[in-house]
Amino acid sequence: MIPLLLRLFGCSRIVEAVGLTFDAAVRLTVFITELSYLAEFRVVRDEFVNTVTPPASSLVQVSGLVRPEWLIEVEAIAAAR
Repeated sequence: MIPLLLRLFGCSRIVEAVGLTFDAAVRLTVFITELSYLAEFRVVRDEFVNTVTPPASSLVQVSGLVRPEWLIEVEAIAAAR
């Protein structure tokens, strides 16, 4: 799931640009077009988030995203502690 890796890497680069790491993520909202992608998403997500104290998260299945080729969209909120 290379596109998902790139999207999460993009999120982590934005967080790092303000001096934080992805460990600062306090909330994730995931929009997914097919629940069959969930297991693979979790594997990829766990490469980025602190799995000991993970951020709060919500998962929403949607019929589609803005671009038809997009399968997953991730919103991340990070906070300095």
